[in-house]
Amino acid sequence: MRPLKVTVCGFGPYCKKECIDFSKLGKQGIFLITGDTGAGKTSVFDAIVFALYGEASGNYRTEQMLRSVYADLDTPTFVELEFEYKGNVYKVRRNPRYERRARRGGGTTFQNADAELTRPDGSVVSGSTSVTAEITALLKIDRSQFMQIAMIAQGDFQKLIFSDTADRQKILRSLFDTSLYDRIQAELSRDISGVNDSLKKYQASIEQYLSGIVGGGEAVESARQKNGLVGDGDIELIESMNVSDTEKLAKLKEENSSLQDELGVQNARVEKAAVYKKAKEDLAEARKLAKKMAAALENAGMELKAAEGREAEKEGLEAERLSLEEKMDDYDRLYEMEVVVSGLEASVEELDEARGNLEKEINFLAEKNEVSRAKLRELQDCEKNRIELESKAEALKNRGVVLASIKKSIQEKETCEEKLCLVQREYVEAADKARDLEREYSLKHRMLLDGQAGLLASSLEENKPCPVCGSLLHPSPAKKMDSVPSKEQLEDLQMQKEKYSAEANERSLECAGIKSKLEEKVAFIRQGLDESRCGIPLDGDTAEKLERVLGEMREEYRECESKIREEKGRAAMKRELEISLPEEEAMLENLRADISEKKNILTEKKAVCGQKKIRIKEMQATLEYKSKDVAGERLSFLSCEIGRIKKEIEDSRIRYNDCSQRKSEADGAVLNLERQLESQAKYSLEEEQEKLGRKMEEKKRTEEAIEALNHKLRANAAALDGIRKNLEQYRKKEEEFVWKNSLYETACGRISGKSKVKLETFVQASYFERIIHFASLRFMKMSGGQYEFLRKAENLSDSKGLELEVRDHWGGSCRDAKTLSGGEQFLASLSLALGLSDAIQTWAGGIHLDSMFIDEGFGSLSSDVLKMAVDTLTSVSSGNKLVGIISHVEELRQRIDRQIVVTKAKSGGSSVSISV
Repeated sequence: MRPLKVTVCGFGPYCKKECIDFSKLGKQGIFLITGDTGAGKTSVFDAIVFALYGEASGNYRTEQMLRSVYADLDTPTFVELEFEYKGNVYKVRRNPRYERRARRGGGTTFQNADAELTRPDGSVVSGSTSVTAEITALLKIDRSQFMQIAMIAQGDFQKLIFSDTADRQKILRSLFDTSLYDRIQAELSRDISGVNDSLKKYQASIEQYLSGIVGGGEAVESARQKNGLVGDGDIELIESMNVSDTEKLAKLKEENSSLQDELGVQNARVEKAAVYKKAKEDLAEARKLAKKMAAALENAGMELKAAEGREAEKEGLEAERLSLEEKMDDYDRLYEMEVVVSGLEASVEELDEARGNLEKEINFLAEKNEVSRAKLRELQDCEKNRIELESKAEALKNRGVVLASIKKSIQEKETCEEKLCLVQREYVEAADKARDLEREYSLKHRMLLDGQAGLLASSLEENKPCPVCGSLLHPSPAKKMDSVPSKEQLEDLQMQKEKYSAEANERSLECAGIKSKLEEKVAFIRQGLDESRCGIPLDGDTAEKLERVLGEMREEYRECESKIREEKGRAAMKRELEISLPEEEAMLENLRADISEKKNILTEKKAVCGQKKIRIKEMQATLEYKSKDVAGERLSFLSCEIGRIKKEIEDSRIRYNDCSQRKSEADGAVLNLERQLESQAKYSLEEEQEKLGRKMEEKKRTEEAIEALNHKLRANAAALDGIRKNLEQYRKKEEEFVWKNSLYETACGRISGKSKVKLETFVQASYFERIIHFASLRFMKMSGGQYEFLRKAENLSDSKGLELEVRDHWGGSCRDAKTLSGGEQFLASLSLALGLSDAIQTWAGGIHLDSMFIDEGFGSLSSDVLKMAVDTLTSVSSGNKLVGIISHVEELRQRIDRQIVVTKAKSGGSSVSISV
């Protein structure tokens, strides 16, 4: 993979669009990415990594940090990378999630992350995740592997040389992410701890179930002596105890069944004794009832005789009722006539009241009509008054507007006067400052000329011509001055003088404008005061006097408005009277006609009512009762009294018959109970109940024993089932503990007779040997066949397993890598870095990366070692590979012609240029 062109915009330090054309640097050799610290040199590589994988090169840089802090809201953020892979050209464009200006409205919104990959055939892959997957499949390496191959952080490998095993473990863990194996070891430890906790839990459960065994005896004690670990023999003892308890339970159930039968027999005897006792009690009650019924029958007979003696009274009442019923038609006619007379009297009274009301209404309307006519005469001038008031109000309003305008102009005049004073002070200050600067400038200009003359005079020599006048004699040369102002100081004074002069001119013009405006205001105010004829002169109290006049005018205007509303109300009242007066007069005439008609009807009805009253008095003289209602009340009384006597006689007969029947029934019950008692067995209820209680107590004790045995059997069966289940789980966990503990001891390097090395250290040693293999090939070539790397393998352990040394083929010895000279150490660290890249490419298989970047590590090198490093990298870049060095070292700028120069602007942001 070789980058051809990178375009960045709003990315990292690049706030604007920048294009880096890598094709100008060629296909092989070395080039330099240079610039000031913080300008964004490493961001070039960040852009390539982000375009390919959607992440920057540093793990500490989040996606949100990729947006340039110098970019405005209208500038997009994206990276576009064009690269060549196996002869084909691909193009990828990617943007992170960033905040931008909204296309509608004035706010902001977020642009979501997106990516697009264009293949050589023109087909397109879209979406961040899809593009990353396609790139990974194409290059056959992920971001982490790409970082280790394409970017060599040389400083890390210098640390690798000088570090001990513990530090190398940390470095290799970071390079190869071998913390996975440390996590596996920790996970095994947690698993074993979990299994051990489960063993303890099952053991505690077994102990708890053992404590629940009722009457366990020998089996429970045996298990407790073994810390709750139950054997098969202990379980058999518990099972035999349960069998014995089951047999005891069967015998108790047989005893309980026999007692149940005996209780049935005894219950029957108690029931018979209760029946006998109840029969005796019933006989005593029946004899009492028979005696009571005999007395009741006697009383009922006397009541019947008394009731039958009222028969003659009933017949007299029936004769009176019959006579009264025959005369009820006469009472009906009397009632009808009384109703008619009552209606006539009510009608006469109503007509008389209506006549009185009409007379009152006529009198009221007549008086009202007269008042309305008088009011109408008073309202004849309301329209004229309204017009005069409105005219006055309009005049007050117009005059008020004029006076208010004058008052406003007075306020504006005062504002102009204040502003004029302020501007005049500013003019005086600027003019004074300009004159002071003019004097200072003249003085210093003279000093400058004198100083120049003195300087020229100091170089004059006798018999040599003056460069100004050509004279060979110099009788009185100018003296050289100690303090001469510079030309720049004079120019600065000239600029300040011009600035204050311009400011004084501006303030002078502004004063003239304000004075002109002030004069216009005064003329306007005088003219307004004259025209308004308010008699107020233009002086310091004019505004206050105007305000008083305006207040008086506002009060007078409000009074006018109030009177206008009053006159409008009077005009409305006049219109209403003009409409209502004719209507009232017509209504008065109608009422007078109506009262005449009602008087005639009233006279007729009074005559008819008098005739009807005479007829009623004649009918009342022939009847016993005053009215139909009184006769009806007497008739109702007679009917009720006749019915009451009839019911009294009938009720007496019913009571007598009922008492007779109940006495016969009581006598029969006594006879029946006496016969029953003679045929029944004579048991004592108290004795039989006492026998029953003893039987029930005995049965209760038996049932309690059965319940206790049942509880014991259930509890022991449950406990035994729990012991079996937990014992089975305990044995399974015990087997799991054995093999997991063995695996954990192996991962921790605790196997007896083996090297004491952890799993992570073992894996790191494997990786380390592959790196050393490839690094040695590089180191041998760079050192002219003198050096190669070796790993001390004679004592593989956590503390010594990653020791590094070098073999010196020229000296025929092996020694610690730390003993190498400065230049040799640089070659060694570079070899390790290149060896790592070679190893990872070999592991990844089939990858083609034709470019490489080396970040820093050159600042502390001497000139000789730096030359050696450049020569070495030049040899590495041979064979169609391009190597980029990221550095700000000045000597590298002089040695390497092809350069990408990153320039940092003072205003913010960086730019890129290519020098070839």
